[in-house]
Amino acid sequence: MNSAQALPTSSAPSYGRRMLNKVPEITLYFWVIKILCTTVGETFADNLNENLGLGLTNTSYIMGAS
Repeated sequence: MNSAQALPTSSAPSYGRRMLNKVPEITLYFWVIKILCTTVGETFADNLNENLGLGLTNTSYIMGAS
């Protein structure tokens, strides 16, 4: 068997490579948005718990349902 028969050559990318290409690039914008969303969610949960007097259990139910 010669080397030309041992390894098939193909110009098409593999299935795994195509799946990885569908993942969006994580950039600085991603992290900024993620931190801002987390901060807003935590602040809202604190507001429900402290200012509206719902308590930790009811706040957890509301935040879990949303």
